[in-house]
Amino acid sequence: MVRPRLPGSAAFGLTRERENMKKAAHSRVDRLLPALIVLGLTASAVSAGVNVWTTNGPGGIDIRALAIDPANPATLYAGSYGNGVFKSTDSGGTWVRADTGLANPYINALAIRPAAPATLYAGTDDGVYKSTDAGGTWVAVNTGLTNPLVGALVIDPSNPAMLYAGTWDGVFKSTNSGDTWTAANTGLGSYVFTLAIDPSNPATLYAGKYGPQVFKSTDSGRTWAATGAGPNDPWGYDVAPALAIRSATPAAVYAGTSEGVFKSTDGGGSWTLGNTGLPHPGGLTYNTVLALAIDPAAPATLFAGTFGAGVFKSTDGGATWTEMNAGLTNLTVYALTIDPSTPARIYAGTAGGVYEYLRADTSGPCVPDPTTLCLNGSRFKVTTNWTTRDGRSASGRAVAFSGGEAGYFWFFGASNVEVVVKVLNGCGVNSRYWTFACGLTDVNVVLTVTDTQTGTVRTYVNPQGTPLSSIQDTDAFSVCP
Repeated sequence: MVRPRLPGSAAFGLTRERENMKKAAHSRVDRLLPALIVLGLTASAVSAGVNVWTTNGPGGIDIRALAIDPANPATLYAGSYGNGVFKSTDSGGTWVRADTGLANPYINALAIRPAAPATLYAGTDDGVYKSTDAGGTWVAVNTGLTNPLVGALVIDPSNPAMLYAGTWDGVFKSTNSGDTWTAANTGLGSYVFTLAIDPSNPATLYAGKYGPQVFKSTDSGRTWAATGAGPNDPWGYDVAPALAIRSATPAAVYAGTSEGVFKSTDGGGSWTLGNTGLPHPGGLTYNTVLALAIDPAAPATLFAGTFGAGVFKSTDGGATWTEMNAGLTNLTVYALTIDPSTPARIYAGTAGGVYEYLRADTSGPCVPDPTTLCLNGSRFKVTTNWTTRDGRSASGRAVAFSGGEAGYFWFFGASNVEVVVKVLNGCGVNSRYWTFACGLTDVNVVLTVTDTQTGTVRTYVNPQGTPLSSIQDTDAFSVCP
């Protein structure tokens, strides 16, 4: 039995012929697009539903890439295949075009510079474009690229001037913020359409390529080698544009294929298939997994976007899957991204626009332990981490007060109180839960409060050598009751 293959990346189109036809069709309807786009962007806003997908646009646009501003997660970018880049500053409520200077409207990838999010990159059918004003204007940065078709972009989190582009001529690397590029292909070959970088060790990268195989580099792209059995199975399952790494456990890597989701727990040494619950297993094209996203608050939970079958969720590390398509009217999902400040919020880039989903099934009530306070009906999880001037660090030890709204942490001795914290229900005043804290310390302290109902996280940091100032955050958590 010969299983059907995808001739190339879904990020580049499911077939070259189909994308050529789409390009021809674009030219025939260009005169209609301004009116269609205006209709899509001026439609009345729809509030995100709980456990249901909703959309505010861009209406009818084929979205291939999504990126969230890490410093301001309400700012969201969507790269379309044929209509350039769109931007939202209200969590997808409204959208505007953000593609001045972008000569090619076919966007396959987006990447944001973490520490300077006004700088972002777009991978297109005509090379890499760069914006330094949050998408206001773009310029081409293609010097050294030998093939203009760019399907993947990743930025080194430890050195943001270093980035990698996956192209049909393999991987290219820039060490000067994209100004120039050099080939980084030894042992790799061509047709690379997805990249993933290990956040804890950025010298380690994975590349998914048509062939099909997953390759790995441990020396910042200088050399590559094929990973172990799994996606390299003799049947030749196609690795779609979907790779994901667990940030807390970087040896855990996932690859989306035309057979389902493969998982490795040894950094690509070996792979196992998880497709129970995914529709029509057996290598059928419309089952191809095009996008993967891992819940940062619950790493065993991940989401898969598929070609023609919508979005699926796994809570057991990819072994089994359940459909989550309520409200999703377009079932071809090219991109998935999770709001880092509210992990319960997921965005999907589909062949018919951007959809938003707010989960009510996050990690569940807080469970207290020696370093965790569970406040206000165990809805809020509170932890602290401390670091001294000489580099010693640990988690604070938690002690709850009676009543369940407050508690404190000690660092160096049980009788030495360091940080007092409470979470109050202010819903009757301003429809918010409030965080208050104070401290009796000048060491570096990171106070983290997590709303386990929505996944929203608030982090408060006290710099080393600075007396801990009082915290009075009456806008902390917005979902009431």
